[in-house]
Amino acid sequence: AAALAQAFQNYKPRLTLLHVVDLAVLGPRISGEVTPAQIADFLNKQEQEFLEEGRKILRQSGLNGLWEEKLLTGSPPQVIAQEAEDGQYAMIMMGKKGRSALESLLIGSVAHSVLHRVSRPTVALVCR
Repeated sequence: AAALAQAFQNYKPRLTLLHVVDLAVLGPRISGEVTPAQIADFLNKQEQEFLEEGRKILRQSGLNGLWEEKLLTGSPPQVIAQEAEDGQYAMIMMGKKGRSALESLLIGSVAHSVLHRVSRPTVALVCR
């Protein structure tokens, strides 16, 4: 990812670090009465964890200030595909959660689903 980012350094790319929180998966983790402020705090902490590695790669590649960050909620494949369509992104890079091959077969792949949902020409890179 760093090499790709550096290749585009002179072109001032528009980069978006996106994290999608699947509330259907998150729901069972939250128990009892929870205030909206507590949910927002939890999501903010989770976003920081997930996006920090992307920030680190971009900073080390000399791309400071060339990205925006977004935290969205919903079904990750649907939200990522919609964001790609709305933002007219030419490339999508996605991280991997490290599921085993069996789990990926049973659960399905977000990257695979996104590629089948996006109608415009897109290159998707799945980074580990």
